[in-house]
Amino acid sequence: MRKTFTRATPDARAARAFLFGAFMLCALAPLSFAQSQKKTQTVAAPPPTTLLTRTTTRHELRRFGFGSTLTVVGAPTGSITVEAWSRAELEITADIELHANTEEELGQLAAVNGFVLDADGAHFRLMTTGTHDRKFMKKVKSFPKQLLAMPWKIDYHIRVPAVVDLDV
Repeated sequence: MRKTFTRATPDARAARAFLFGAFMLCALAPLSFAQSQKKTQTVAAPPPTTLLTRTTTRHELRRFGFGSTLTVVGAPTGSITVEAWSRAELEITADIELHANTEEELGQLAAVNGFVLDADGAHFRLMTTGTHDRKFMKKVKSFPKQLLAMPWKIDYHIRVPAVVDLDV
């Protein structure tokens, strides 16, 4: 005895899928409604904590020849904008934004979070220093551990000569 199977037409498949979806919606709607009511009754929103914000701008200008190399190691959050210009100079403008609970904590974060510009002949390195770098933080003595998780960012605006090797 041989069985033969016929394939369902696309219209039949669509009708079955629609009926199955409608059935599941009707069957599960009361359950999800009851669960959403329980969540709103038992969970209370924590009071919002406001952090102090400090934004500082740091500006660096160095002689930077055409055909030189620039390596940028950016912050975990923030932006890097690179613009070409006709001068043989490297201009870096950094907006450093720090968040903390007190002014004293902002001062401690400002001492650690920033950048270093290292020059070696025709190669410049722009390296971000801060709480994201564990190796760097091991060298910093008596830094409070609760400040390691505070949010911060650096937005770089860099101007370089038109012909330069750039590594970001």
